[in-house]
Amino acid sequence: KLKPRGWARRPKHGEQYGKKYIAEFACDIEELFNVGKSDSEKKLNARTMLERLRRKYPKRYTLPSETTLKQEISKLFDKQKKNTSKETASGDNNNRSYAKFPEIYANAFKRYMKEVEDASTIKPKEAYDKLVEDYTDENGRLPSDFPSYKQGTSKFSGMKTSYRKQLLKEIL
Repeated sequence: KLKPRGWARRPKHGEQYGKKYIAEFACDIEELFNVGKSDSEKKLNARTMLERLRRKYPKRYTLPSETTLKQEISKLFDKQKKNTSKETASGDNNNRSYAKFPEIYANAFKRYMKEVEDASTIKPKEAYDKLVEDYTDENGRLPSDFPSYKQGTSKFSGMKTSYRKQLLKEIL
């Protein structure tokens, strides 16, 4: 009986192993990467990681190549950079280059949203203007920690988006 046509064709470049293949080793690679993240003297390059994988899986012939490991290391570095920038943006890191939005004004925005039946109709400019009106003293001055127009409207816009998402979750 003859084999079907194309049965012996090699897969295209880069399609031989696929994502499932590297997924088997993803935890090991991430573990080796994290060792170097916690102690910079223990950072491993792709070749050393491959040697460690060979020791861990001595009878495996299908280990990732150095190139594949370099790609995975790059992905992990990118992921680490994104996480660090998110920490900086959220205020978890003390090295931030901007001031955190004062809680008192965020609470005022929340109050404004509760006062209105449909908070999604409030425009950020209107909310900021109301905030200015509420916190201006009798001499026409604002507190020293009062947010700028851009900070205030951006914060309110983000809060409004969160509010909409919360409503959608409640509906669904």
